[in-house]
Amino acid sequence: MAKVITKAQPSIEESHRDQILTNISVAYIQDTTEFIADAIFPEVPVQKKSDKYFVYDKEAWFRDEAKRRPDATESAGTGYTVSDDSYMCEVYAIHKDVGAQARANTDEPLDADADATEFVTHKILLKRENDFVGEFLNATPWDKDKSGVTSATPGDDEFTHWDDYDESQPLIDVSEWKREMKRVTGFMPNGLAVGGKTWDALKNHPDIIELVKYSQVAINLRQDLIAQALDIDRLVIAEGIHYTGEEGDDNDDHFEEIVEKDGLLYYAAPNPGLRRPSAGYIFTWNGYLGNPYGVTIGQFYMQQIKADRIEAEMAYDMKVVGSDLGMFLEDLVE
Repeated sequence: MAKVITKAQPSIEESHRDQILTNISVAYIQDTTEFIADAIFPEVPVQKKSDKYFVYDKEAWFRDEAKRRPDATESAGTGYTVSDDSYMCEVYAIHKDVGAQARANTDEPLDADADATEFVTHKILLKRENDFVGEFLNATPWDKDKSGVTSATPGDDEFTHWDDYDESQPLIDVSEWKREMKRVTGFMPNGLAVGGKTWDALKNHPDIIELVKYSQVAINLRQDLIAQALDIDRLVIAEGIHYTGEEGDDNDDHFEEIVEKDGLLYYAAPNPGLRRPSAGYIFTWNGYLGNPYGVTIGQFYMQQIKADRIEAEMAYDMKVVGSDLGMFLEDLVE
């Protein structure tokens, strides 16, 4: 009798991934400017869903321990302790069905797939954006936070709302906060993330206009120009909108900015690395999804409903890895 060899059938994840549609999704991600989740902290592609990463003792790097070395003696010894933490990349997914009738009524069949791909990509990026804001733009994970107030004489860890053009001093505020973080970490903050309302207040603030009014590009106060005025490498503006009502509510009041009045001053490592401090990292599971963005688009036919299913998957974990390298700024504007 011939030997029967059984072979496991490929899983649906292995059989339906569509590289062309994934490329459309990646291009959409790269072109999206309204979301900030991939614009602040370095993305760290990982091969495993869960693993550990090292956390170094920062104090060890700043102790002055070198000593004079007499002839024929050993040098002074030193070292640092290493602890560890772990990440867990959860998988998120969403789909849109393209029915046979809709496809038959489309002039260019690929357009239906591309439209569905961009739609589900936007939806999954919206999920990631909300996760990012929930994780990082609040006071809980950070060692320091500042609060905006209406008073012209704010107290400790307070500042005057930046849309108070008579009393607020955003240039001085940011300068002092940067120096405060540098003193306790050794790293100067290199980024500031704010919402659209704060951006409007900054680009119209008299102090900033006065500082840059002689610039040849002052007529157009771009992000890079205001970043230079604030002496930071990057000013990131969150412009994402989400709908907080239930399906069918049909109420424009439910459209809200994901980031409204708050902000984050932070240090982000220019390139991720085991020995490179950063306020946060985003771990993306490319070992499962095959690309550094941790996203893939699948396409497969749903016989029971006579439709092609376009499905987006994304796998990530967002971690605060340096709680002293971020400063939450509450109510930057009133």
